[in-house]
Amino acid sequence: MNLFKPNLYLKKIEDLDIEKLNNRGIKNLFIDIDNTLVPYTQINADKKVKNLLKSYIDAEFKVFIISNNTRKRVSTFSKELDIPYYYFACKPLSFIYKKVIRKYKLKANETVCIGDQLLTDIAGANSLGLFTIYVDPIVNKDGPFTILNRKIENHIKDSMKKKNEFKVGVIYEKM
Repeated sequence: MNLFKPNLYLKKIEDLDIEKLNNRGIKNLFIDIDNTLVPYTQINADKKVKNLLKSYIDAEFKVFIISNNTRKRVSTFSKELDIPYYYFACKPLSFIYKKVIRKYKLKANETVCIGDQLLTDIAGANSLGLFTIYVDPIVNKDGPFTILNRKIENHIKDSMKKKNEFKVGVIYEKM
């Protein structure tokens, strides 16, 4: 179950306290797009998302978009952001995370993965020991490939909630 357990659960990405991340020595952010930054049906980054990502960069974080979506979807979304992006990441497999860490000479213990899916974003990053942040999906509607994941994910979340291991704003350290 620890594979699916995030270090931190937030209602939305805007609740992320970048000062607390800095205090933990975090320097790198791997961020999902669909239902983490924008609804999966939204093509481009809006002004709010652009400002949010700029605030991370201004705080001297290295920011990367890492998505399971297609090249067209991810490149279209990322084109105005001027940050590195990776598409068809095959999360929860960790090879894209490893590739980015190696290419940019990052340290895993200085890297956070932020996403809206326990089975993909969180599990993949946890397998490498990254700090993980789960955010509630922006919208309740999902693409066809995500619907089954959400059903499984809901059972996992219910199990963690029963054990008091899934509370908003609480940081959980992995064993």
